[in-house]
Amino acid sequence: MNKLYDVLRLLFVHPRLTHRTIAASLSVSRRTVDRYANLVRASGHSWAALKDKATKELDLLFNRQHRVSQKVRPDFDAIDKALEQRGTTVYHVWSDYRAALRDKAFGYAHFAALYRDYRKKHAVAMRRNHVPGQEVLTDFSGKRPVYIDRESGEPVPVELFIGVLGASNYIYATCVPSQTVPDWVDAHTRMVEFFGGAPAIVVPDNLRSAVSKSGREPVIQRTYAEWAMHYGLAVLPARPGRPRDKGAVEGAVLIVQRAMLPELDRQTFFSIDEVNAAVAKLLVELNDRPFQKRPGCRREVFEMVEKPALQPLPAARFTYGQWMARQVVPKDYHVAVLGHSYSVPHTQVGERVEARVSPTSVEIYADRECVATHKRSSVRGGTSTQRDHQPEAHRAEADRTPDGLLAWADGIGPHTRAYMARQFSGKNRWSGLSAGTVIRNLEQSYTAAELEAAAERAASLHLKSATDLKQQLVAMKGQPAPELRGAKTRAVPLLAPPRARKAKSTTTASSIGGAP
Repeated sequence: MNKLYDVLRLLFVHPRLTHRTIAASLSVSRRTVDRYANLVRASGHSWAALKDKATKELDLLFNRQHRVSQKVRPDFDAIDKALEQRGTTVYHVWSDYRAALRDKAFGYAHFAALYRDYRKKHAVAMRRNHVPGQEVLTDFSGKRPVYIDRESGEPVPVELFIGVLGASNYIYATCVPSQTVPDWVDAHTRMVEFFGGAPAIVVPDNLRSAVSKSGREPVIQRTYAEWAMHYGLAVLPARPGRPRDKGAVEGAVLIVQRAMLPELDRQTFFSIDEVNAAVAKLLVELNDRPFQKRPGCRREVFEMVEKPALQPLPAARFTYGQWMARQVVPKDYHVAVLGHSYSVPHTQVGERVEARVSPTSVEIYADRECVATHKRSSVRGGTSTQRDHQPEAHRAEADRTPDGLLAWADGIGPHTRAYMARQFSGKNRWSGLSAGTVIRNLEQSYTAAELEAAAERAASLHLKSATDLKQQLVAMKGQPAPELRGAKTRAVPLLAPPRARKAKSTTTASSIGGAP
């Protein structure tokens, strides 16, 4: 009895108090006071001998001890381990305990009561002290707002994402279409932009968009890990089955649900953007709401304590990218990505590469190094080739087109460009491809200045063939004509006069059949 000491004190120190008065002052029955008074008289104890004794010692002296039970107490640590197995209940554990001990085992009700008492004593909760700027906890609400599809008239549920900073309890909320990786990462990007900075740690739940493999050594989803690296965060998932690891966000989820969902349910929306506009308005009201047990509000604590401790955001916003399976670069140094082929440096032939696809670009990596970047194309079966990825021979052959040869001539000069254009002035542009190739091959033996001067001189003489241009170069330089690939040489004087027209031969009737 926890009031035994007070009863004895009053009996010894104030002997004139009636038993009824003592019982009323201590809220015990008068019969209890009578019993202790009789025991004191019979035992002959003095107050000096009793006042320093502990309650348990006094209880042994004045109360009858219960008979020691012959039942075997269960091993509660073993029960905890057994209950960690999936599907195991207290009743299953008690059944095994009863089967092993039979008559020495407690009944199920007593067994369960003993285990509840054990859990109450050992379930000690640690108060977490959140350091400003240290962590943000994130999760989905589970209860989803909806909007109405204008075409079908059907309700479309959306996911309510919630993040809360540990030190200030400053809350962020937004809606995304699903719990997929792109939407999960996009919600996190919007969250750090809302905070205006990034904390040191993000603590997500163990959903598949965040953790590829959970357990003692969780594996973070690859794109989510890239997002964290981009913003300088560490990802520390909450332990499975340990809700206290994310107690702040669980509380924030409940607060957001109570503050927003009833109001959202009273409104009709026709797009997710309209839902998010309403969420943003309610979020301002929620963060400005005064605390119930301390002064200020979430926004004030955030501005004073947490925001200065956040690390600044990088200049560029994170761009989501989907990783494709690794593949070996074939001999044509082009890799297929979502039905389109993209070039890589020809030196990568035979190496393993993997592609990261964003909405606007395709990046190809070899050993974590980006070796090629292309603008994303939606043309299935098409090819995107960069000139510097090709070997020299392929590069020259790729440029052997009317447009390619004209582009080369542009780099020489305007007269060479005009002379090259004459080669493709016929009805079929491609018929001048051979002559254009011969002109380009002249670069192997002459400088750009010499080519430009010869083109200007040939044009002034109304010449237009590749051979004419070559002869002008030979004459201007005063040396034998070089042998060039694709060129058919013929001797032409420097200033060749116009060819004389042959006189028409006249025939007579007599010369047809016989001698003149």
